[in-house]
Amino acid sequence: MKRTPLVLACIFLAATLAYSQEQCRTRVFVINYAWDNPQAQVLSRLSNEQLNWWLKEGKKDFKNICITTDPKVADYIFSWTEKWQDVKTEITVPKTTVSQQSGTVNGTSVGTGGVVTTTGTYHGTTTTTTNENIPYQYSVEYVGGYLYKIETVEGKRHVSETPVFLSQHKGQMRWSKPEKDVFVDALKHIKKETK
Repeated sequence: MKRTPLVLACIFLAATLAYSQEQCRTRVFVINYAWDNPQAQVLSRLSNEQLNWWLKEGKKDFKNICITTDPKVADYIFSWTEKWQDVKTEITVPKTTVSQQSGTVNGTSVGTGGVVTTTGTYHGTTTTTTNENIPYQYSVEYVGGYLYKIETVEGKRHVSETPVFLSQHKGQMRWSKPEKDVFVDALKHIKKETK
């Protein structure tokens, strides 16, 4: 039997889907939303950090979990958001003050000739160091990740009303990747739950 390229492509696609369905036991749909406006959602959006980590490490570490762009086949919804918050604090800094000093000095001394009184003047500076608290403000990025489970009850799919898992990380340092960290935390939870 001679097979056309289209038939071969269909056989290859069917084999690939069967393999990936066997490997992918849990599907996750991703939603990114704005903290101050939860209705402003971007469906199927991973950040660059999340996507790069997923392609380099995540697919290997979580072989039975797939990221899907179809919410109808998802087992979980991973919802994440970024929030910048101003932190107000004080920092202690040394404060040095220099003041000019001058005055008159009176002195007496007893010698062989009797009591001698002397008067003199002085000029100089005094340096004093104290600590001073100065108000300081900086912004910190917080990223929250929320995992919702989708279950089928009496033939209908339902999303859990409350998250089954949540994670929050803050990114203060340049090398911190809070959006990746909440994503990894959620996938670890799924892996533990689906063993």
